[in-house]
Amino acid sequence: MLFLCKICPVKAIKVDVNTEFPSIIVERCIGCGSCYQACSPAAITYRSSITEFKELIASGVKVAAVCDPAISGEFHDITDYRKFVQMIRNLGFAFVAEVSLELT
Repeated sequence: MLFLCKICPVKAIKVDVNTEFPSIIVERCIGCGSCYQACSPAAITYRSSITEFKELIASGVKVAAVCDPAISGEFHDITDYRKFVQMIRNLGFAFVAEVSLELT
């Protein structure tokens, strides 16, 4: 039997009675951290990429941020997408693109 965790706003946590721990449906996960805060210790792990990000930005190489369209749902107070792009560029990214951008 399969259950979806109620704490997850996008139902990205599945709990199978035949497995020891819940698992994340990666395609659905938005990285909000609700599951990490709600679950028992060691049930779900969290991996931060902040150190790798800082090293990459500091390397001087031009780095691109490729964003999922759902990211706008995380920042409901930003009504103009250009502000969002500028925020990402201010972090040090040289390019910002939405994942479905088609280059021809």
